[in-house]
Amino acid sequence: MRRVEVGEDPSADKRRVRADRAAAMTVREAADQFVERYAKPRNRSWRETARILEVNVCSEWGDLALMDIGRGGVVLLMDKLADRAPVMANRTLATLRRMMPWHVERGTIPASPAEGTRERKG
Repeated sequence: MRRVEVGEDPSADKRRVRADRAAAMTVREAADQFVERYAKPRNRSWRETARILEVNVCSEWGDLALMDIGRGGVVLLMDKLADRAPVMANRTLATLRRMMPWHVERGTIPASPAEGTRERKG
C-alpha cells in the first residue's frame, strides 16, 4: 500500500519480472517443463513426446529463447523436417501444437507460433 501511496505500481513490477523470466526461458527448458508438467501426467506415450521434442525441436532451437520463436521459424523447421521425414514433421507439429498453447496459457509466451501452421504432405 505504501508503494501505491507514493505513486508506484507493484503489479507492473510483477508483470516485468514475469516477462523477464519468460524471455529468459529457452526452448529446451520450455520443452522439459511441458514434458514434466503436462505430458507425463496425461500421456502414457510421454517418452515419445520427449523424444520428438529433443530430436526435432531442441536440436535446432534448444538454446534460443522461447519468446524468439515465431511462426516463420516453425514453418522453416517443418519444411526442413518434411524434406527428410514428412510423417515425423507432422508429428512434431502436433507436439508443438500442444506445447505452445500450454505455454500461452501459463503466460510464458503471448501467442502460439504453431497456430495456423499446416501439416506437410508426404
